[in-house]
Amino acid sequence: MDTLDIMSVNGSFSLLNHAYFISTTSTTTIDSIVNSIRSGKEFTMLNKFNFGYNDTTYWIIVRVKNIKLSHERILLEIQNPHIDRLQAYCVEGTRIKKLGLETGDMNLFNTRSIPHRNYVWSLNECGVNDFDLVLRIEKRKSSLNIPAFLWTESAHRISSMRATLFFGICFGMMFVVLIYSLIAGIFLGARVYFFYAFFIFTSIFFLATYEGLSFQLLYPLLKNFNSLFRMLINGFVTLAFVIFSIEFLNIKSYAILLYRMLLVIIIIFSALLIATPFFKTVFITHGLFLIPFILTLSGIANLLLFVSALKLFSRQRLVSLFYLVAYFSIVIAVIISIMEDFGWFEVVPFNPLFIGALIEMLVFAFGISYKIKKVYDKKNLLMRNLHNHQKEMMQSYLQGVEKERMRIAGELHDGVGSRLSNLSRVISVLKSEAVDFVESEIVSLSDEIRNLSHQMMPAVMNYKVLTELVAELIVQAKKISSIEFTFQCYYFPEKLPENQTHELYRIIQEALNNIIKHSRATETDIQLFAHHQELVVSIEDNGIGFDQTIPGGLGLIQMKRRAEALGGKFEINSFKSYGTAILITIPILNIATTSEPAT
Repeated sequence: MDTLDIMSVNGSFSLLNHAYFISTTSTTTIDSIVNSIRSGKEFTMLNKFNFGYNDTTYWIIVRVKNIKLSHERILLEIQNPHIDRLQAYCVEGTRIKKLGLETGDMNLFNTRSIPHRNYVWSLNECGVNDFDLVLRIEKRKSSLNIPAFLWTESAHRISSMRATLFFGICFGMMFVVLIYSLIAGIFLGARVYFFYAFFIFTSIFFLATYEGLSFQLLYPLLKNFNSLFRMLINGFVTLAFVIFSIEFLNIKSYAILLYRMLLVIIIIFSALLIATPFFKTVFITHGLFLIPFILTLSGIANLLLFVSALKLFSRQRLVSLFYLVAYFSIVIAVIISIMEDFGWFEVVPFNPLFIGALIEMLVFAFGISYKIKKVYDKKNLLMRNLHNHQKEMMQSYLQGVEKERMRIAGELHDGVGSRLSNLSRVISVLKSEAVDFVESEIVSLSDEIRNLSHQMMPAVMNYKVLTELVAELIVQAKKISSIEFTFQCYYFPEKLPENQTHELYRIIQEALNNIIKHSRATETDIQLFAHHQELVVSIEDNGIGFDQTIPGGLGLIQMKRRAEALGGKFEINSFKSYGTAILITIPILNIATTSEPAT
């Protein structure tokens, strides 16, 4: 048996091809192994760390010399936090010394010689210069890999610090995505974010347990629990991933058969998780069967999810693409880990699950954001269509009102007005004071009906210019009020579309009627101008104003609706004793304006 000179250990030193091993039954004792060493029995060279699934006990033997010549402590580390039982021995001749207590998953965490997520011993505690290091390793009914390394204490400290930094960065990023998902789920009311947060939460526990951190930090005082917790968290993370995937891909709506098959898997996993506290001993005893069963069930679930993503690709390309990229990143990592567990190749120098999980979570975060954006884009499109429909309905309503006004105006002018005129001519033949009075009243009534008909149906077809129509309104207003009107135009378009002319005319007409009837104003200023591709109408008076906290009447509502029907804004500001100001802005495009201001 070759001897390992500790003086050759500088930093990290792998025990591959420098140590020996023997596999025995669980009843073999250290005395039996020591007798084999003394008798010169040939042991098998340790040329691999990964032994796959098995049900045997392994003994690792390393012949060490010159331990006291090392300038710092030499540490032995088994870089696998999931071994049922381990016991290290220092053997010198007939002297057998236990190196620390028996440790492993079946014992409390504080049985470890050095508190660490992996199993670490100090060889200097053997107290002799040359000895045989014997390590008893037992992991029943599960996969076993025993990456064994010797370290100088300073090199091991630096390595542990780097690992802690790596875990901190990875878990920190995951927690950021988790918090982002919860906040987004609360504010957006989207279930997919909550399912994703649950998946991240279980993934964090899965990765922490995979690296031995859960045993160290969460339940160090529970023995025989770490192996069971690993099975539990494996089921939880698969269950969370299936539930999230169903919601993310909307499988229930597009692939009902696949959804039902996934639902069966969810029920099986849920049943296993619920039954675990009641059948803990059975699950631990039959771990060699249960773990492959869980892995097989997870594989079937992932296959169904992959088929679902492919099937729905034509319906939702980008969503399915996001899912497939994330899916393959974690599936590749899981396949590598499973191949490690079965001993198909040696342990890779990095944790593939961490890399795959980080890629998966980031891709899913972008995918969910895109999915939500798509939903909101669809919602906004529906809102725009609804707004346009309401606008079209309002325009149709106003056009109907305008046509009815024209019809009534025509009836007043051509029917009632004409008959009153004829009656006036007949009465004018008779000569009496009473007849004179009736005649004057009929003439007055006829004039009012004519004016009313002109108000209801302005001569738009004759003028075609809003400024001239407003000027006519002001002339009529001066006849029935003592208000001084000022009318100004600044670069206002010479010609507007007929609907804009009608609606703006009606708004101004209603505003002037309100001023004459209610404002008690002495001065009113009306301005029409074009500014930054907008038509602007400003109407201000110095009247008594009104209380804007009281809902306006039908006239104000109609004015606002007419402005909105043109895609514009209607603003009114009024203060008691300070008058009222109305501002209407209507968007315009490619309409010629007058070359200079006009008054």
